[in-house]
Amino acid sequence: MEEISLDVAIIGIGTAGRFALGPVSEKTENFRIFEGGGEGTTCARIGCMPSKAFIHVADMVKSTDSFPDMGIQIDDLHVDGKKAMRYVREKRDALVKDTIKKYDYVRDKVVNEYAQFVAPMTLKAGGNIYRCKSIIIATGSKPIIPRGWHLVPNRIITTDAFFEQNSIPDSALVVGLGFIGIEIGQALSRMGSKVTGAEMLDAVAGLQDPEIEKELRALVGEEIAIKMKTMAFLDSVGDDVGVTLRNTETGEEEKCRFDLVILATGRKPNLQYLKLENSDLGLDNRGVPAHDEKTLQCSDQRVFIAGDANGVKPLQHEGADEGVIAGRNAVADDELAKLKRRVPLQITFTDPNSCSVGKRYNELEPDSFVIAEGDFRLQGRAHIMDIYKGKLHVYIDKKTRKIVGAELVAPGGEHIAHLIGSFIAAGLTIDEAVRLPYYHPTLEEALAKALGEALGELR
Repeated sequence: MEEISLDVAIIGIGTAGRFALGPVSEKTENFRIFEGGGEGTTCARIGCMPSKAFIHVADMVKSTDSFPDMGIQIDDLHVDGKKAMRYVREKRDALVKDTIKKYDYVRDKVVNEYAQFVAPMTLKAGGNIYRCKSIIIATGSKPIIPRGWHLVPNRIITTDAFFEQNSIPDSALVVGLGFIGIEIGQALSRMGSKVTGAEMLDAVAGLQDPEIEKELRALVGEEIAIKMKTMAFLDSVGDDVGVTLRNTETGEEEKCRFDLVILATGRKPNLQYLKLENSDLGLDNRGVPAHDEKTLQCSDQRVFIAGDANGVKPLQHEGADEGVIAGRNAVADDELAKLKRRVPLQITFTDPNSCSVGKRYNELEPDSFVIAEGDFRLQGRAHIMDIYKGKLHVYIDKKTRKIVGAELVAPGGEHIAHLIGSFIAAGLTIDEAVRLPYYHPTLEEALAKALGEALGELR
């Protein structure tokens, strides 16, 4: 066994770890990266990117629904599930390869082993001991397996394993209709699967604005059977999966069978290999190292936790920002850098997209804001493109007249959400935002119209 002294140990080379690498490698060559799992980031391997590839295929299939009305004739439209999933994996693999290539310049610093604490600031990996001046924990997250469930290949899976499926099931149950669950459920339906979605809460996709949430649920509910305030219990597994769906309000139960069950009940920090009990770090009630949310420092040690591993804002762009701060602080000689978060932005890639920007509906005082409301069912460009569905709510502070937040379910919502986010970041008032250019005919005109009409309420 060899003992090695390090300036910095980076545990995990996902998004946060990779962005920490930049400032660390600029300051020192005496570092190691420890990665016992799969390289390539959660986003590229099992999350954002393969899901978008799958959704793209599903949306292409769905687009053919309007072909007959357009005079386009397609005879015997058929989806080859095996080829479709292979296409998604090919897209995914190309992105994973590109991601890994970005840190090829430090390949000799990568230790393909899990690292674990054996004492404060001391790690063990691959039979060697590493005594570290600074440690960055960037170990990502893993799926939550609900109580009473277990995984069975090709029958009961998490979203991590979904893109390894060789075909599209005839029927599927999605347990949990958060961001990932509702995306995959709708896309599966468009590929020809009969999909049921069970959600224990009273809202889907994390939306808070009641009207916007209701709109998304109604639209997606046209394609999948949505069961709200419903718990799913495993009965049996064989050639298919037997499940009991129980409504938590009425107690009513329904016995069902599905070819595939996808558990999409959330994710939690992936800390299982670290043996944090040996670190002397204070842990919160989730077993996550307690840390300063600005500097990301854990307790009073030179340990920094970034990305999904800290469970604060498990989003790719947030993980990247946290990785940079963790990297800077790991090699800082004096005062620690503090994280300045961007305007909150969450996009769910349903069709239409659902988005939240800035302050959430439940964060606002009831009488402190005006809602600028847009309706895409009446919007010209949306009508021409056969995507006339969805609503937009923008929140304007009554006193300052500043745009402070929004929730929307809208065609092209991902782009409109970015535009609103820029308004908030720039501190624009409704008066300033409404005077910006909006080209005709575009979907963004719905935003301009909503802001213009809301001006009347503020006068």
